[in-house]
Amino acid sequence: MTCPSCDHTQASLWTRCHDRLRNVSLSNHAYYTCQKCKLVYLHPLTTNKHYAEFYDSAYISHQSPIYNQTISSKASVAALWRTQIWQYILDVPMGLPRRISVINKVWLFCLSKTRLFRHTPLKAYGCGHRILDVGCGAGSFLFLLKSLGWKTSGLEPSTAMVKNGYKFDLHIKQGINIADHWEQPTFDAVVLNQVFEHLEDPDTTLKEIYNATKENGILVMNFPNIQSVAAQLFRSYWFNLDAPRHNLFPSKKTLTNLLKQTGWEPHLIYTASSTKGWTGSIEYILRDAIDLPIKQGSVRSCRWLNLAFIPIVRVLDWTHLGDNLYVIAKKTSL
Repeated sequence: MTCPSCDHTQASLWTRCHDRLRNVSLSNHAYYTCQKCKLVYLHPLTTNKHYAEFYDSAYISHQSPIYNQTISSKASVAALWRTQIWQYILDVPMGLPRRISVINKVWLFCLSKTRLFRHTPLKAYGCGHRILDVGCGAGSFLFLLKSLGWKTSGLEPSTAMVKNGYKFDLHIKQGINIADHWEQPTFDAVVLNQVFEHLEDPDTTLKEIYNATKENGILVMNFPNIQSVAAQLFRSYWFNLDAPRHNLFPSKKTLTNLLKQTGWEPHLIYTASSTKGWTGSIEYILRDAIDLPIKQGSVRSCRWLNLAFIPIVRVLDWTHLGDNLYVIAKKTSL
């Protein structure tokens, strides 16, 4: 057994569980913690060969998307100040005037700490910049970015999703390897939205993204946080574990080291989570541990239960112990 990141061969068992999303009780999957780099990983890994088996049409990123190119006045204002945050707070050139007043900069700094920015940092005006969405699914996020002025491209392993994107004039390549399609610096930004945890070889993927990104380019990722309170509390019943589709769960320290080794400098690392990590975990416990006859999705979709968990989720995000980890990194010189 070898760690998919550092190749270390010693690991300790983190948990075992079956495929709870599809409720296949006969399956048994084990997650281990690497004793060297502390990456939590599935063994054996789910590879591209298993794609059709585990990623069917019911999988969330493969469900029929809602394409909406209409930007409301409120969303337009929010997109503008997100663009300003990128330039004036995160120091990413977005084509805006070089200087602003100190008061405006303080205001933008405060906005950059809010959930409105942190949950959707790239819903900003693209100003003609090129962006790649790796694992773009049905392409709804690409469609939104395109309406905000980004020059968009996507990479997606599902043939059906690629064909779906073509219907809406989205530039989506089929595959899982970035180097198969882009070897030269092409993009100003790359996004992995709930994708990193599915990777088989994170080092290679980050290096390929590095090679496909222009000088001073940015990388934005989000994925389940293995150090969250929910992950440690629920373990095998943790909703975001999603065995066997999720292969990798790096800690903040593991991820920081991995990014630096592959040419990326972490700029922001924070959590911005939803309540589903808690309500979904409770559903799994009621159904699988207590053996109650619960309909799939009934508990995690319960409105009042999700509302009840909002204060808990917000507090945990403030302490960086939330369910969903976000990373914004900048390309550096190797």
